[in-house]
Amino acid sequence: MIKPIFEILKEQNRLLFAHIICIIVFAFIYNRVVQQYGTRQDKENFSTIESSLYYSTITHFTVGFGDISPQSKTMRRLTMLQVFMAFFLMNR
Repeated sequence: MIKPIFEILKEQNRLLFAHIICIIVFAFIYNRVVQQYGTRQDKENFSTIESSLYYSTITHFTVGFGDISPQSKTMRRLTMLQVFMAFFLMNR
């Protein structure tokens, strides 16, 4: 049976909201974790919430441009986790 259009839009809005929340949460995590576990290069790359949000958005929807890359193991693990989360959300 074909779903009514409003149910499809409702489902799409929930999915978009999940993507946005994931990006924002990871941006804050990157910004906070880098202060304790990041290398000097990480601290320069993720020093502001804007740079963390930029990195989180690019990582979420692509695999990155390469202009910012995590150097510490902790930041790399977080990045892998975000990529898996994005993959899961995009395949729903």
